[in-house]
Amino acid sequence: MVSWSEGSISSWDDESVTSQLSRTIPCYEWSGIGHELSSCCLHVEPCVRQVAFQSTDTGRRFLACAKEKAEEKCGYLEWIDPEWSVAMQFCIGQLWSMHDKENEDRIRENLKFGEEIFKVIGEKRKMEEELRFFRLDFAKMVDEKEEAINQLRSARLAISDLKEEVEKKKLADHGCTNLH
Repeated sequence: MVSWSEGSISSWDDESVTSQLSRTIPCYEWSGIGHELSSCCLHVEPCVRQVAFQSTDTGRRFLACAKEKAEEKCGYLEWIDPEWSVAMQFCIGQLWSMHDKENEDRIRENLKFGEEIFKVIGEKRKMEEELRFFRLDFAKMVDEKEEAINQLRSARLAISDLKEEVEKKKLADHGCTNLH
């Protein structure tokens, strides 16, 4: 059975205290429903044993309403461990401040990287659009060159046909001149 210290405090309907204790940490020595304890919440049901993991109460054991859903909780809170000393609260507060600063720095860094990624994605899209236009222009240019090559072939064929006709005429003219 848990030994109750003189520093234990009971609280009902204290929204500020229960909202501060929304974060807890698992503890195998102090967890689960305290059926063997005499404390009950306003629902007259056994309380859940928890360990605080937020603010300067980090590490303190307490009993709270065991209901799962937040809207069903009655707000019961009973501290098992006495308040930490002022020095301990200061140290825990400093650790949380350091933790919060690290989180803020990480969020700021992630935001900065996100903005950079957004810019890079924008540049990539712009380059893809330019590439699409380049491909269209290139395809148009290839079609124009193929058309020019086809016209050149046709012109060469026409020229060679004309040369053949000229040669035939020359031969015919030369044959006529020889007959005369």
